[in-house]
Amino acid sequence: MASVTYNRNTADPIFEVIAAALEARKTFEIAVKALSVAEGECYKLRHLFPRTITLNHKGIKKQIRSHDELRAHFQMVHPRHAIGPDRFTQTDLLAWEAARDAAHRELDAVLASYQSMRKRYNLDALEADEIAASKAVWQAELRVIETRPRTLEGSAALLRFLIGYLEEDNSIDAVIDALGNVESALLELAPA
Repeated sequence: MASVTYNRNTADPIFEVIAAALEARKTFEIAVKALSVAEGECYKLRHLFPRTITLNHKGIKKQIRSHDELRAHFQMVHPRHAIGPDRFTQTDLLAWEAARDAAHRELDAVLASYQSMRKRYNLDALEADEIAASKAVWQAELRVIETRPRTLEGSAALLRFLIGYLEEDNSIDAVIDALGNVESALLELAPA
């Protein structure tokens, strides 16, 4: 959003809510940037901190992200199903159990490593900050929308705010131009 100076020499309440919305937007942008930087660092390390293990069953590789997925996979490849209920042996069952237990241990290590990386880069807190800042922007912008200007200058300030707000979406250039014209007209009509 473009930086705009708002004249606060009037008693119009719109100036205060616009200033609060702009401040909330700055806080949100800082939160987004902080999270983006941390996620960028994590992305660079993705080969050190994978979030999955790969199982190879009959030449088919499957990415596993959770213990629930792992349990479902091993239930599907249980010797009772893979070999047949009457044909699998105790050796088959022991091999299946050993593979299952090893896969769970591997997934535990991968998930612990991933959580360690998230903790190292403070991702949980940064994500929470971004969500809170986003909610604050939404609430502040809602207050702007709900506040009725009491002066021509306040009306012009609200239009300037809306122009900046709408400039973020290039598909509405005509609306932005029309709002700019209304702003100019209101400023010309405002008593000196």
